[in-house]
Amino acid sequence: MKIIIKIITVLLVLCPSYVGSQEPPPSTLNSITHENDKTEQTKKHPGKQEDFTNPGPVITNSPGTNSTEKTDTKQDERQDSSSNEWWIMSATVWLAVVTTFLAVFTGYLWDATRKLASSAEETAKRQLRAFIFGKGFNQGINTWNGSIKEYIFWVTWENVGITPGTDVCNWFNIQTCPVSEIDKINFHPSSERRQTVMGPRATAQTSFVAVPLEKMMRCWKKEIAILIWSRIEYRDIFDSTIIHHHEQCASIDFIHDPSDIPPEGHPPYINFVIYGNQNSTG
Repeated sequence: MKIIIKIITVLLVLCPSYVGSQEPPPSTLNSITHENDKTEQTKKHPGKQEDFTNPGPVITNSPGTNSTEKTDTKQDERQDSSSNEWWIMSATVWLAVVTTFLAVFTGYLWDATRKLASSAEETAKRQLRAFIFGKGFNQGINTWNGSIKEYIFWVTWENVGITPGTDVCNWFNIQTCPVSEIDKINFHPSSERRQTVMGPRATAQTSFVAVPLEKMMRCWKKEIAILIWSRIEYRDIFDSTIIHHHEQCASIDFIHDPSDIPPEGHPPYINFVIYGNQNSTG
């Protein structure tokens, strides 16, 4: 497109120069002036006057005179025709240049409009589509006879978009291992897919997973490592071929002995530390 615009610019510069360099053919003004001069000369120097009293030879127009006048008339017509052709050619060149420029400009405008419409459509899809995220990990305790029996964990999902998410599937799991083998842990979605739909601004919750106090105490003593993981997959209503996801993984750490019941209103003594490469969204 830029190359075409440059070519049109060069044509706009060169065409007027070329047309201006072609001198128009001589006009009939010189011939008319010449004839007027001959008429004036005849008036100033009249020839012999005819004497009607003395009979003499009668002078008549010869065929040669009529032929000369016809030749001059045809020559004037050719000159006028040539002049008209020059002006028509000039106007045609200008019209061709302007028409070409308008065609290129129209094409450029159409292309810019198409790109703008495409960009607006893509922006609308990104802004309006479903966005489902996990709001971190939640925790709680189950007590029995005044002591902690187990810890429970779950994840809350939320669709922060303004259109529904379809074919929604989620997984939630916890694994334990020796501290020295923590790098070997890797989570995989199960083959079971229970699909659902999440409306705009809607929330959903995973099932609870319980970890006995005995394992929590071993983690507190650094004997084992506990990793917690969740993943959700979904589609949006604009392009069903794309599977979006959000995945999060963390290790469990403690700020206090997990066997102690926290004071009322105090959160549990657990920290979730982001771990591994299974933290992504797309």
